[in-house]
Amino acid sequence: LNKCIDNGVLNFTLIEKSAQKLKPVEQGKVKPVLESFRGSGGAQVSRAPSRASTQGRPRTRAPSRASSTRSRSRTPAPQRSHSRASTRSGRTRERNLSTTRARSRSSVRSRPMPTAGYNDLDELLDDPSFHPMKARTPSNSNKRQRAMRQREHIPEYPEEPTSKDAMQPLRKSWSPLLPPATVDILFPQDGISKQDDASPGCDLLIHAMSLVKRDGEEDLFIEQLDLIIRWFLLAFCCRDTTSGLESLLSFLTQMLSLVRDQGYQLSDSECSMLVPYVLEKAGVAKGRFRDKMRELIDFFTSGEIYPSSKYGSIVCVSVLEKSSNSKTRVIAANGIQDCVDSCGLPGVGKKGLQLIAKAFSDETMPENKAAYLDAIESI
Repeated sequence: LNKCIDNGVLNFTLIEKSAQKLKPVEQGKVKPVLESFRGSGGAQVSRAPSRASTQGRPRTRAPSRASSTRSRSRTPAPQRSHSRASTRSGRTRERNLSTTRARSRSSVRSRPMPTAGYNDLDELLDDPSFHPMKARTPSNSNKRQRAMRQREHIPEYPEEPTSKDAMQPLRKSWSPLLPPATVDILFPQDGISKQDDASPGCDLLIHAMSLVKRDGEEDLFIEQLDLIIRWFLLAFCCRDTTSGLESLLSFLTQMLSLVRDQGYQLSDSECSMLVPYVLEKAGVAKGRFRDKMRELIDFFTSGEIYPSSKYGSIVCVSVLEKSSNSKTRVIAANGIQDCVDSCGLPGVGKKGLQLIAKAFSDETMPENKAAYLDAIESI
């Protein structure tokens, strides 16, 4: 980059302006790099266009009248030739600079551009005739089809699904039920490699929930719930970003509220796809995200969207057995305690009791040991 700046291919001021368009977290990562260029003198070179534009032109001193006459009479042609070469060199640098500017403008676009006649996501959401979950040719999803979809290969916890392997089969299963613009947003051309890439999809699905509530078509959302959970899980397990995680948690909170309000209870496969990974993330959550995770966990411990006996004896016991994070195991133990308080021994089961006893004997941290002891006392 220093060589590019020194030769006038890149403009340091342009780089600084482009960096200002990044998100605050990304600006913090880029700032030390920019400071190193400024300290090495690259900024001074880039802010002196007259010096960069004159590179390649020979320095000339003011000649005397006699030498000037001899110079004009002896070498008129080479002087014009060099002038043309300098002009061509200047035009080349200008073309390189304009190309760099175009690339910089394209690199700061954060949202994918929807197709099917729409320019951006806001225009798509403002179209009253567009419904994110209704395909042009209606295709009903019956219970048998849903059961077949749920048997499709999904890694078992604690293995996390990879977006690269699982995204294409999900797109193939879901596309017949969706309009093309929705498919383009939920499944970006470059894939979902970090949680930010799923933010437009979260906005679109939140909009879809508002439409089905308004029109009394909540069943349309429930019919595609298994596909929605699979898409959420793929995005949730990608590389964490602050804004992306906030969008995903906001969407999940609204989705579980809709499920609860409809009186629907998750199937075992839907719960196993979703809940263990939420508990795993809750174990490492910090700041405001820790509180949001607790709100989500309350949906499961309440028994409104999944039976408390199954949540404790199946989900929490599985997390307690398989998670490598001590804080996540404590969250699972607390969940077992809540389930035992609400439904008795079915909330833990024989296997769960043995695991809690083992965790209590193996644990060395006092606060974690106290959590296991509280669960044992409830049992």
